[in-house]
Amino acid sequence: MLIGIIIATGWPVGLMAQDYVYTILEGKVRIDSYTGSGGDVSIPDVLGGYPVTSIGYRAFSEQASVTSVTIPGSVTSIGEGAFWMCENLASVTIPGSVTTIDESAFEASGLTSVTIPDSVTWIGDGIFAYCANLTSVTISNAVPQIGEGAFYACTSLSSVTIPESVWRIGHEAFYMCESLSSMTIPSSVTSMGEKAFFACTSLTRVAIPGLVTSIESETFRDCTSLTSAYFMGAPPDLGEVVFDGTPAELVIYYVEGTAGWEATYGGVSTAPFTPWGKYVPISSEQGTYVDTRGWLGWLNLDVAPWTYCLQSQCWFYIPVTSAEAGGGWIYAASLAAEVPGLWLVMLPGTDWGWSYAHNKWIYIYPGGIDSGQGWVYFVD
Repeated sequence: MLIGIIIATGWPVGLMAQDYVYTILEGKVRIDSYTGSGGDVSIPDVLGGYPVTSIGYRAFSEQASVTSVTIPGSVTSIGEGAFWMCENLASVTIPGSVTTIDESAFEASGLTSVTIPDSVTWIGDGIFAYCANLTSVTISNAVPQIGEGAFYACTSLSSVTIPESVWRIGHEAFYMCESLSSMTIPSSVTSMGEKAFFACTSLTRVAIPGLVTSIESETFRDCTSLTSAYFMGAPPDLGEVVFDGTPAELVIYYVEGTAGWEATYGGVSTAPFTPWGKYVPISSEQGTYVDTRGWLGWLNLDVAPWTYCLQSQCWFYIPVTSAEAGGGWIYAASLAAEVPGLWLVMLPGTDWGWSYAHNKWIYIYPGGIDSGQGWVYFVD
């Protein structure tokens, strides 16, 4: 049954069908509200004979009975506050047709994890603010910035994959993300807004890419577990009290020989660190680098610089001299072409390394690279 109300302008409003109130505009449907009983909701791709292309302002807001939503491939935009305060919404499937997600779209919802597809080129401010159950997020490779308050008070958030497309992390983007223990900031980022990581009390280490030119006020304030920050370039312009409330043990490391660094930075002691090893091209007989984007495999450096990884079906190579020095190139070979491998920089006195090629932390367990063997993981 279809009920329509036509106003004097000729625009149809208040159309109802299949648990939805919607509007038809220029041959396309915008969902204005949901009237169903909740549970697992699959939004139809057609209503009233027209394609559903947008989910409107607060269309599902405060729908406590909705537990999951599947959005059809016809939808291109998700409106402001579309799923605001859907406290029991645990999962949402966003299709590759969606290009924009407006501000506060999922604010204060019950989402536990979400993947934003690469079709999305814009996410609004506060998109996941106050999502207390959210533990992991993968963000589109086409998004240019993390908006203001995007993950504000996501207290369970422990894993975020930020793509290389992002150039700015906005004000209060990760404010009070208490479970975030490490953060990989992509090399494309040039600035970080005020209080971007304010009160991330589990954050222990962070690496700042070389392109970052400014870090605004209170960015890392009250990060009470932060003990090391690694800067890959010159010292960025610094706002006020950026590191207030961090532990006395916090050390800011910079690549040795980089100009502009002094004994302290933002009131915190600094120290140089040296990326060990050097580039050695692999021969055509040794082959191509294989990026597993996961754990790299079992290393046994006591036996030989080469070790075979059954999981990835390829060889890994670390020059012994580099390994003994604490770092070096890791190669994965499949007898194909000549390409460089993964640059691994081991941080002094730790089991942690940094991959310049992937802008990811790498953890060697157990015992670090000096133990001669261990599992190697990428850490997001």
